[in-house]
Amino acid sequence: MNANVSSDSAKNEFGALIMGKPLKVTSCTEFTALIMGKPLEVAQALAKEYKYHVRCVKLDGKNLLVHKDHRPHRCNVIVNDGLISGCTGFH
Repeated sequence: MNANVSSDSAKNEFGALIMGKPLKVTSCTEFTALIMGKPLEVAQALAKEYKYHVRCVKLDGKNLLVHKDHRPHRCNVIVNDGLISGCTGFH
């Protein structure tokens, strides 16, 4: 790494890359930890990168309509004030 580049600038806009290498996400729990506190759009981009799917099921306290189909790699999230504040599980 160039001595003139700070460690913060080694991350991409999603915080998913460090020094050009993707973070290793090996479980749903690790993926959930990665997206917590991020905007929904960022979480959806990260989901695509890690072969997951993110679906907002609750927005600013209001439940959203969803299908009850099962997708084991879909993370159902709660969004408050534009940021992910919780995950209800992978369904």
